Amino acid sequence: MKIKRYALLCLLGGLVGGIIGYIIGAINWEKLFNYAQFANFKVVLYTTIVASLINVILTVYLFIVQNASLHYKAKIDANISDDLADTYENKSYIKSLKVRFIYTMQLIVAFIAILIPVIGNSSENHIALIMIPFFITIISSIMIGIFYRKFDARYPKLGEKHYTEKAFNIMDEGERYITLVSLYKVHQQNIVLLFIGIMMLGIFSITTGMNQSLGIILFIILFIYNSLGYLLKVSNFYKSEQKS
Repeated sequence: MKIKRYALLCLLGGLVGGIIGYIIGAINWEKLFNYAQFANFKVVLYTTIVASLINVILTVYLFIVQNASLHYKAKIDANISDDLADTYENKSYIKSLKVRFIYTMQLIVAFIAILIPVIGNSSENHIALIMIPFFITIISSIMIGIFYRKFDARYPKLGEKHYTEKAFNIMDEGERYITLVSLYKVHQQNIVLLFIGIMMLGIFSITTGMNQSLGIILFIILFIYNSLGYLLKVSNFYKSEQKS
């Protein structure tokens, strides 16, 4: 049954890949992108203003959510019942997760603010303007670093050595299990997506004649880092276990 399923998936993947390859080859991408000259100064300015306003609003909302999380966290230390303490702890933790979600949304907004001028063949003179939404996310990043130190005093400082390991070690067993399972799934999906991205970008570059070597190189570096980096760390762990 599994063999039939895998064979069907391979057949479907080949069919979809063939259709996509045909579409890429049939469209005159160079002419299409040359016609896309809509990113003049006014378009870039409006895009930057809208993206910046959204990120400013999200920054204010981030501040509100952080304060709410710390408010619930402070109530845990009060003289209350265990059930109520668990309720406040859950609310505080959910709010802390929302903090990371808001910051991710800010980054997505900043990425879109770059994507629109790129598609519209914006001038290099607009680079400083395009980067404004990213500068706003720096403020949020600093706010998050300060927040986590208030949320849990054991949390490492920003830029501290072995930051990731220290942040992971303060989690309880349940959090560690959920984090490890989630990260492993994301890791495996990233490998597949990077592989598809390299193949698609390579086919696009060859069929259209538009040089995408920089993007392919970056994808390959990310692929090597994600795949070999993980394997090396696992290998080093087992080697250290043998020595001990």
